Amino acid sequence: GSGDALDEADILAAVTQTGPLSVRDPYILNGWSFIAGLDVGIKHDHSALVILGTQHGSGRIRVASVQSWKPSRGGQVDLSAVESAIMEAHRSYRLLKMLYDPHQAQHMAQRVRRICGLTCEEMNFVGANLDRMATVLMEVFRSRTIDMYEHPQLIRDLQRLVIEEKPYGQRLTAV
Repeated sequence: GSGDALDEADILAAVTQTGPLSVRDPYILNGWSFIAGLDVGIKHDHSALVILGTQHGSGRIRVASVQSWKPSRGGQVDLSAVESAIMEAHRSYRLLKMLYDPHQAQHMAQRVRRICGLTCEEMNFVGANLDRMATVLMEVFRSRTIDMYEHPQLIRDLQRLVIEEKPYGQRLTAV
């Protein structure tokens, strides 16, 4: 990658897991809590669902699962597949909540909330939230408090992140 937001060594140091967290893994039963982050792209961008876990008192964050959906050539992302994956993740990880960008996912969040009872919280991509997301992401990698598995696309995306200084703070974008 050619990004300047994260140091290559910090990204590689985070790769400590052998794969996604299995729902049979004892971590699920040993004091870990899980949340989901959803970013929906329909025609020109991927949709992605990332499940993060944290163990109370440990200060560690663990990437439990990463899923992404690519638009078909000349088509769109199958949003029913994304919705099904959210509901399965909620059943498997007992998600506390899902954060989502309401721009593309408002209807889906309403359906998921109604069908399976998952708490869904809007995360508007506005200045203060963009700054907070950038700051937290850079901090967990620099402090090496995040553990993830080798997911080539995620690693490539992390390596491509650049910091943009804005009047409200920082924003991460991919180059």
